[in-house]
Amino acid sequence: MQGSGLLQKASATGHRPFTVGRSQQYSWSSGSMRHRNPYSSSNNGQQSQSSHADRLAPFCANPLSGAAAAAAVSESKQEQQQLHGKDVVMQFYDAYNRRDLATIESLLADEVSYHDLVYEEPHEGKKGVLGWLKKVRKYAPDDLKFVIEDITDGDPLKVGVKWHVQCGHGIDFPFSRGCSFITLNEQGKMLTVRDVVEPAFKPGDQTLMLLGGLTPLIRKLGPKANPAYLKQLPIASAAVWALYIGKER
Repeated sequence: MQGSGLLQKASATGHRPFTVGRSQQYSWSSGSMRHRNPYSSSNNGQQSQSSHADRLAPFCANPLSGAAAAAAVSESKQEQQQLHGKDVVMQFYDAYNRRDLATIESLLADEVSYHDLVYEEPHEGKKGVLGWLKKVRKYAPDDLKFVIEDITDGDPLKVGVKWHVQCGHGIDFPFSRGCSFITLNEQGKMLTVRDVVEPAFKPGDQTLMLLGGLTPLIRKLGPKANPAYLKQLPIASAAVWALYIGKER
């Protein structure tokens, strides 16, 4: 019989037969498997079922599909980073107020670009930004502090901040209100910063008149209206604007 042949083959090869279901027989190698024969006299039917269930458990755990697992990992990362950008920026301003350049350095990306709009050009690279901040620390009084009024936390890699500056014991510094927009890279390092500071000179409605007067000239200049180009002209850009406005009048 076929069954007797399987038994003889298993005996000859040092394998013991075990049954899954009622009709199929397989050989179980005692040399390669540590599980005991479910038909051993030391195992009852319940132990056999338990052993069989244990062997099948890893395959019956209903694991997530590849796409679902990737989505779960992405969601987990997003949750971890949800306040990460805000936390990094808060650490930056705290370190700035303490004049802690070592901490600031650890928060900046190597290719960081920091543009305080009171300067014509941004400070580029970690070395350039740190060099500028050392100059700030040298000239700015130690009691000059940033006070955060509001900060966004909806995007882990983009942060907006509204602030003002104080000195002494909570004295608001004149014309010190401003806002900053910061982006971070995937490693949580500050990649770009733009500071917009309250102007000391407030022309009010004259700004609207200036806007109306300058727009035709900017249209004519096209890309050459860029300040980077205008500063290369023999006369300062401000003189160009004044000349045009005077001509229109």
